[in-house]
This record gives sequence, C-alpha cells and structure tokens, in this order.
Amino acid sequence: MVKTALYLLGLTMACLSTRHSPDRLLREAKISLPQAVEAALTEIPDGSPVSARLKEEKSRILFIVNVAHGQSALRMSIDAKTKEIVANTPLQKSYAKLSGLSKISMIKALEIATARVAGKATRVGFEFKKGKAVAEVLVFLDGKLFEVKIDAVTGSVIKVEEEDDEDDDGDDDGGDEDDD
Repeated sequence: MVKTALYLLGLTMACLSTRHSPDRLLREAKISLPQAVEAALTEIPDGSPVSARLKEEKSRILFIVNVAHGQSALRMSIDAKTKEIVANTPLQKSYAKLSGLSKISMIKALEIATARVAGKATRVGFEFKKGKAVAEVLVFLDGKLFEVKIDAVTGSVIKVEEEDDEDDDGDDDGGDEDDD
C-alpha cells in the first residue's frame, strides 16, 4: 500500500513538473513570442510592449503581453495556437518611465537574444536594474533555459546565464521595480 502511494505520488510529481515545461508549450504553440508581440501592437499601434511571456492558463496556451500606452497599460492575452486576442485587460500600473528609457524595441531585444542563444524565446521583459533599463529574455534551447540580459539603451548583451529552473510560468510581469 505504501509502495503504491509512493509510486502514485512520484508519477503525479513527474506529470506536474512537465505540465508547465517551456518545451511542451513551445511545441504546442503555433506562433512565436515575436509574432504575439506584433499581434498586440496591431491592437495598440502606438503602444510600447514592456513584457511578454508564454504560459498555460486554464488548459489554454497563451502569450501574455503587457503594453504601455501613455500613462496607462494593458495586458493582452493572445492564444498561442490561433493568434486570437482573447483578453485585453487594463492594468493599474504605469510603465511610462520604463518605456521612455528603453531605446531598443522588444522585437529587437528578442532578435539580439536569439542571435546569442539560438533557441526560442519564452519570456521577455524590460526592467530597471541598478538604475539602468535592461531587457531580460529567457530562451529555451536543448532542454535548458538561458537568461540573456541586454542593455535596453545600447542593445549590447550584458550577460548570458543558464537558468536552473525549467518552470517558465512565473507571474513575473516585467515590473518596473528598481533593484538597487
């Protein structure tokens, strides 16, 4: 009885660990992160995307794109299989300062990151790090996640490091908190 319970617990844990795997989500997605960002910008052409990520929500694979629009911001949920915008939610946050300091576009940050690590991007966000605007991009390659940090003003790569956690389904929303 104890062996059966341990077996079932192990099986459950194995299933949960792959449930949010970027590998599975990327395989099932029919569009890429850059395509999702472009879809969001067709809805808000004068907006400035500040974060985007791939996640599973209620058995649906979505790209969540936060877009600054003047002093307001919107969270766009885009179906990763159909490219349909399934939700457009106003946010209480303003990303005006962050989007004003970033000189490279989100699409450019994704291009730079995937040129450095030749995988598929699963998350990107602009943030303040030590008083500087930085783009952080997670790229999935060969079963591993790599974080590529990019100077959001010059476009130069600051650092590339392997992430130790495959779960790319955090609730990070590319906030504009200062890490000083």
